[in-house]
Amino acid sequence: MKKLVIKVVLITLACIVATVAAVYALLFFAAPDALASVFGNAGGYEKAVGYELKAYENKGDIGFAVAASDYALKSGKDELIIKAVGKFVADDEYAEYSANNREHTMLLTSKYIVAKYAANCDGVVDEAFSLLVGYDSHNQVESLIVAAYEKGDKVTLTAISARLDELDTTAFTEDQLTVLHNDKVIIQKALN
Repeated sequence: MKKLVIKVVLITLACIVATVAAVYALLFFAAPDALASVFGNAGGYEKAVGYELKAYENKGDIGFAVAASDYALKSGKDELIIKAVGKFVADDEYAEYSANNREHTMLLTSKYIVAKYAANCDGVVDEAFSLLVGYDSHNQVESLIVAAYEKGDKVTLTAISARLDELDTTAFTEDQLTVLHNDKVIIQKALN
């Protein structure tokens, strides 16, 4: 009798494990975004980024790249931010998404630029300027200025200053002109 009970318990446990594994495999291939949500809600942001990027590869919907980018920001890991937001900005629908979600895009891409700067990636100044849409407060270039200022990086600040002088400001609002002026003042203080 004891052996029968042990066999039943072991078979039941094996069935439970097999069911969980089958559900996981099904979700992994059919709905990785559902797994991303589970891991993201539990604080497993790295896993969530991976599953959202898997969903992005499978379905090609920019929303998955955006979700991966959000989880990457929550993780605070530069390499994840670079990977996820890099997919987002490279997507064909980036410009449309950016036009409709300007503030969120600016947040994601500002953190992306700072992560690339921290990782010593080439061309970060050029990329920061290429991602600009107007010159609002907390933009990508301004985020790079703050990062370079905190690091005491006069080379990067000099490069940014030169690019700021080349900006066409004819369509800038008064607020944007004020932000630009204040950023130039910060750079000049850092360089002197």
